[in-house]
Amino acid sequence: MTSTSSRPDADIHALLAAFSACGATAGGGITRLAASPEDGRARDLMRDCLGRLGAEIRIDRVGNLFGLVPLARNPHAPLVMLGSHLDSQTRAGLQARARRDASGRDETIYLQPLEAIVAAGRSRAEELLAAYEGEWAKCVDPAFSECTF
Repeated sequence: MTSTSSRPDADIHALLAAFSACGATAGGGITRLAASPEDGRARDLMRDCLGRLGAEIRIDRVGNLFGLVPLARNPHAPLVMLGSHLDSQTRAGLQARARRDASGRDETIYLQPLEAIVAAGRSRAEELLAAYEGEWAKCVDPAFSECTF
């Protein structure tokens, strides 16, 4: 995945777009269930990405993908481990878990702030920064009334 853009973050955006295509739904979401063909495509993509980084790639008996990337020349240097899931949890999956709060709401309530950001096209922090740069005339005092609970 080679980028021709001068933006330093272009490669990560291209990689995220490629991952998003693995299991993309008509409504703009992603459904990539574990052990599905979509999950397989995402794993292939990750394996290729790790390979381009020069990682030593290992896959265990249940299909977990590991990439060892030596970042230090000293073989006794501390080891840094990172991990993530390549599968997804859909809205229906969160509802099916049937975990509810005291008001009876399921875990999809945690998606609401993210959906608001997507709908608005910017986060609350970006909105506050725009207010600071604009109507607040670079004064933080209005934040004390705007950002109270």
